[in-house]
Amino acid sequence: MPRPQREEVGRLKREMQAAILAEHRALALHDRHAQEATRWQARAEWAATRGEADLAERARQRAIEQRRLAGRIREAVDAEAARIRILKRRMRAAEVGALSPLLAAPVVDDLEARFERLQREERLEHDLTELKAGLSKPPPG
Repeated sequence: MPRPQREEVGRLKREMQAAILAEHRALALHDRHAQEATRWQARAEWAATRGEADLAERARQRAIEQRRLAGRIREAVDAEAARIRILKRRMRAAEVGALSPLLAAPVVDDLEARFERLQREERLEHDLTELKAGLSKPPPG
């Protein structure tokens, strides 16, 4: 295999490894939010059985928010899985020397950017929730 071809295969392998790692991190984050949604839903049901309608409603809202976040993360996981499939095809083509200039163009990876944006949104939503909770409490004294 000529040196440029080996270098391209190596580059594609590194890119694919990074993409697989990103997919695994995203999947773990998805699972965490899905578990939190289940936990908050169970809390809502428990509060409702004890006649705590307000508490139950707030817990339901948290469950909905966690499910929404999990869904958005799932979309990112699916996008990264598609990117990995593309990288695998490109790597196989590079290994046999059949990589066309079109396939050699780098894959635009917006997964990291999307995750950073999602994490910023999550932090903002968390801060907003804390702020609202602080404002809804009566002043001390």
